[in-house]
Amino acid sequence: MSNIAKDCGEIWNRLFDHRPFLNGEIKYFIEEFEEKRNDREVSRLFDVLEKVTEIRDTQLDKIKTLSSSKLPTLQTRLNLALEKCQLSLDYEDNNRIVKKFLYFL
Repeated sequence: MSNIAKDCGEIWNRLFDHRPFLNGEIKYFIEEFEEKRNDREVSRLFDVLEKVTEIRDTQLDKIKTLSSSKLPTLQTRLNLALEKCQLSLDYEDNNRIVKKFLYFL
């Protein structure tokens, strides 16, 4: 009877005790994400910080000067395009009204 209980215990452990599998997965996870990376993320962060600092120091003034010279002309062109779109809409509305009027004649 005790052998049957031992066998049942072993079967239960094999079926439902997932600790050995989980321990292996945890070790693999730790190895993959902590040991193999070897501070790659930190070096990437420093690279990004370096690039952002370079852009801030060199490109910001260039962007300011270009925007102050180009944005007013862009605004006038956008206003002109908006006026042309409005004229096109008005023309289409007038045509629709004329067609309705001619339909009733």
